[in-house]
Amino acid sequence: MKKTLFFVLLAAGLLNAAHLAVTEPVAATVDQSGVLDLGLVGPGQKLEIVADRASGATSTIGGEALWDKLSVDADSLPQGWTREDGRLYESPMRAFVSIARDAPDGDYYFNLKAFDEYEGAPTLIVECKITVSKNVLDVAIGEGRVSAGVGQPAVFHFVLKNKSSAADSFKITATGIPGGWVETKRVFLPHNSNKPVTYSIVSSEAGEYDVKFNVESLSSDAISSNITAKLRAERDLYRDMQATSHGILLFPSVQQAVYALFGLVTNLK
Repeated sequence: MKKTLFFVLLAAGLLNAAHLAVTEPVAATVDQSGVLDLGLVGPGQKLEIVADRASGATSTIGGEALWDKLSVDADSLPQGWTREDGRLYESPMRAFVSIARDAPDGDYYFNLKAFDEYEGAPTLIVECKITVSKNVLDVAIGEGRVSAGVGQPAVFHFVLKNKSSAADSFKITATGIPGGWVETKRVFLPHNSNKPVTYSIVSSEAGEYDVKFNVESLSSDAISSNITAKLRAERDLYRDMQATSHGILLFPSVQQAVYALFGLVTNLK
């Protein structure tokens, strides 16, 4: 009876001492009694959770026991969510959770498990919280109005901010130009980061246009932002020369040096 009680108390002590040191997407150390708040995530996004192998528990062979695998309890996931467990013995440990594309905004919970294969640390189960929101993207534009010559690139400057705890890729498109050329640009943003981005438009017709820019997540079209700016396309030699400083799109390579010089001269004023 005393021996059984000893092992029960030993296991309880090991479990109480064990913890999980998470490094991404948040830095936090949690034990079985805590809740790991993983922050804001958008519908359809894939969240990566990274943690150290150190367990805080004493190994049965001496020293500190190491976790051998990080996994997500599939039974604890909300309906429509999926998981991808880490590999055995990888360092640091990783696990992934993909949020359902149609997940409504709100708070959700699931369980994360840290497992030790040989050193005697009991499996640690940590409750995780995620706040799902479509509002994980901010877009700011540098200039509300850009002028360029007809047939020359007008360059717009943006700052994209990913407020999500999940990394994501976004595509930028533009409408409102009657003719010419617009690009579809893809931008990768790590979690909780921002990035300056340039976007070029070429108008084949003179005039002033309201250009509508759309920035949309590749994970879900529910995550998007629209912003409007003005483009003034002008026909005059000075504008044509000045616009060449933004890049040569329409001229043969043998003429690039000449147009580069035009752009330099017109921007010296």
